[in-house]
Amino acid sequence: MKYLFPPLLPSLSLSLSVSITLLISACSRSSQEDEASHVASFSISDFKTLAGAPAWSTMELTFKRITPGPLKLEKKYDKSAFEKGDVKDVTFSVEYGHYNIDLNYLDKDKKLVYEACPAETKKEHSIETPEYLAKIEICPVGSEQPAGTVTVQPSSDVTLITKLGKGASNGTAWKFWVDPYSQAKNDANNITPRDGADARRLNYIADQGAAVWYANWSGDITQAVSKHAKGALEQDAFAVMIPYYIPDRDCGQHSAGGTQASEYKNWIAKFAAAIGTAKALILLEP
Repeated sequence: MKYLFPPLLPSLSLSLSVSITLLISACSRSSQEDEASHVASFSISDFKTLAGAPAWSTMELTFKRITPGPLKLEKKYDKSAFEKGDVKDVTFSVEYGHYNIDLNYLDKDKKLVYEACPAETKKEHSIETPEYLAKIEICPVGSEQPAGTVTVQPSSDVTLITKLGKGASNGTAWKFWVDPYSQAKNDANNITPRDGADARRLNYIADQGAAVWYANWSGDITQAVSKHAKGALEQDAFAVMIPYYIPDRDCGQHSAGGTQASEYKNWIAKFAAAIGTAKALILLEP
């Protein structure tokens, strides 16, 4: 796997012989074997009306899950979000499942002027991959004659992660290490009743992958990282690690701290070596 080094430490040269992908940001939640813990992120294209047709000001988006259980995602987007061309302004995430998708377009007076054509709202969309794509026809209110089409497509960030993650165990999504001794798991094991609603919620939280931050609080860095890496190997998962010990951290502001420049090179080298053969996603000094 390629090493992607962000330009944070131009004077630091490390030789890593481990399987690491370095990313500044990640937009994927844990991808466990349970279907409900898979998440896909999408963006939606602009609905462009014909000249002389009523203009719209606000789009209302609804994803209503049919299976594996009731879930509804509702979003509102102003026309300006599309005009700026910033995909992050019109990006949303949903858990895997089977959905009905509905779209409404309102004018500046909040009057409904366009909507997903009647046949579209009855379609069942099976979202089981981050690369799902759907085209939805839009009709004027009261009409079944399409006035245009919009596309629900993978967001650019998710496409990047999917391509980098082809080596993951299921071939299309990341599987992250789950801490079997997390605070959430401990609370779930000690709550009464053990099979009640609160216990189920805590277990759901405990079953999600999580990142581990490393700095002076980690103690022996070789021992701490090795333990994390071993757990990831046992679960055939990616270890998500965040080294946060850079000299003059946060320029002495709210997150002030870090080690001395003379010590950091040795510390980060031990960090890298301790990963061994584990698969790791490293967010370097965010």
